[in-house]
Amino acid sequence: MIARALAVVAVAALAAPPLEAALTLQHQAVGCMLAERHPRLDARFDPEAEVAGARVFFRAAGTPHWYSVAMVAQAGLWSGTLPKPKRSTGRIEYYLEATDKAFAPVRTAQQAAEVVAGPGACRKDLPLAAASPSARVVVTAASGAPAVPAGFLNAGLAVVGGGLSAGAVAGIVGGGAVVAGGVVVAGRGGDDGPEEAAPTLTGSWAGTGADGMSRDVVTTIVPPTCHREDDLFLDLQQTGSAVTGSARYVSRAGTTCDLEPLGTVRAFSVTGSLAGTSVSLTLSVALPDGPSIHVFVGTLQGSRMSGTVTSSFPTGSSHGTWSVRRQ
Repeated sequence: MIARALAVVAVAALAAPPLEAALTLQHQAVGCMLAERHPRLDARFDPEAEVAGARVFFRAAGTPHWYSVAMVAQAGLWSGTLPKPKRSTGRIEYYLEATDKAFAPVRTAQQAAEVVAGPGACRKDLPLAAASPSARVVVTAASGAPAVPAGFLNAGLAVVGGGLSAGAVAGIVGGGAVVAGGVVVAGRGGDDGPEEAAPTLTGSWAGTGADGMSRDVVTTIVPPTCHREDDLFLDLQQTGSAVTGSARYVSRAGTTCDLEPLGTVRAFSVTGSLAGTSVSLTLSVALPDGPSIHVFVGTLQGSRMSGTVTSSFPTGSSHGTWSVRRQ
């Protein structure tokens, strides 16, 4: 029998008005991106301390599926690195979106950038996106979308957590590793891996309790609130301090939200990191009407990890605590 772990949260049911983001988002739109280079899109947030997570959503113009990458913060600048666009790709459409700690989103208008062969091919009045020849990028796909975005190169592409119906994660392998905010933006081999006895999140995780597995949260469906419970499953892989993988929520008895039938499975991609015993995981999926993002922070203690979770999704938000045990 698979061991099970319990993720539980106290609930309060108070009517609430639609949330307005406490953040302001500053981003200079770019007009050009270099072909066969990794474009980088930057933003600043005020107040930065209120940022729960930020992503860049993108697609080749004329294609149906949106993809996204998480943004990482360094010295107050948040950056998202995209896969390499092909020379034959005419334009890239994109927008930036962030969520504050009160679960309210803020986003830019949709932008479009020309794909050019070199800096000289970009019109002087159009800002050129910063770019790098190599990077490691974790890409989240919309439900039903191919793992490799149309219009982008697939050299070095590896699918993590394959078979997800609601998302796919791809790693584009390159050089120079930086891990922060739950996303890997660059990586190069050469450093020794962790010692055999070092903590790792690699493996399958779920909750335990006499009543089975649950993720029990306060959910805001604008404007009222309700109580919901989900079984939580995590399948994780760790390389160095970077964590990737897949997750599933399975709706269970006890919910008052009436969102979907009991037993409905929702699949997510996972990015994150383990620093010592500090865990940071971001579960995300791009939905047709907007992203669903769940930010887990907590502590690893032996075969168990637990902490708090904040979530934002197209119809509302939720918050609570979580606890899972290694299988």
